[in-house]
Amino acid sequence: RPVLPLLPTSAPAMLRRERWQVSASGGPLSRRSFSTDALPAIAQGALGLLSFAAKAYALILLAVFALQRKLIFLPQERVIDPKMQGGNPEVILLAGKSGDEQRAAVYFPPPRPDAPILVYFHGNADEIGNGAAYLGNMFRANYGLGLFGIEYPGYGLARPGSPSEASISEAAETLLRHLIRDRGVDPSRIVLFGQSIGCAVAVEMAKRGLGSRMVLLAPFTSMPDMATGLYPFLRPALKLVPWMVLDRFDNK
Repeated sequence: RPVLPLLPTSAPAMLRRERWQVSASGGPLSRRSFSTDALPAIAQGALGLLSFAAKAYALILLAVFALQRKLIFLPQERVIDPKMQGGNPEVILLAGKSGDEQRAAVYFPPPRPDAPILVYFHGNADEIGNGAAYLGNMFRANYGLGLFGIEYPGYGLARPGSPSEASISEAAETLLRHLIRDRGVDPSRIVLFGQSIGCAVAVEMAKRGLGSRMVLLAPFTSMPDMATGLYPFLRPALKLVPWMVLDRFDNK
């Protein structure tokens, strides 16, 4: 029977060294050496992909920040006369703070002098010549209520003007104080009625003590909550830079 020669104890290490030397000299690469050599290329590709994603995300955030008011406020180009829907309402026009802007409202006086008056704040794509005029006729004819529809700056008859949380609140307070002071309406008769984005205006006027009751149709908690609900990718950015939302409309 043939006798196999004994290898020295250092033979495995010698074999590994020889295999490494062959690989380093241009022979077949082992799996381990191939993976090690490929790591820099993989890391570079991953970093490039992350860089591209970060730049794209930053561009999207910049676009949302720059265009947010055009996404929130959607005034119609056509101005609708509130009297077109009948009922012979009074159209109220007042000068704004700056003198260049105009404040507007439509008023349907109640049949009885002591009846409640709904002060209506419409949605982001409406105007007083549309929703407020329709509701004014309906509530007065069917329920004996008055209606005072407030227009937002930049909408309908309130042009020129630019809508924002601050400008809408200022216009709403100006017109409400006109209703109370100049029209003799006691605040106890005023019911603040908001729809959609108008809910935020109604809540703000209630905080300022300009009404006794409130009705909210399709309310929301805040504009940041609305934004992250509709566009979840904004959530991380708004946690880091909450000031990105210019008009917060916080109703909490």
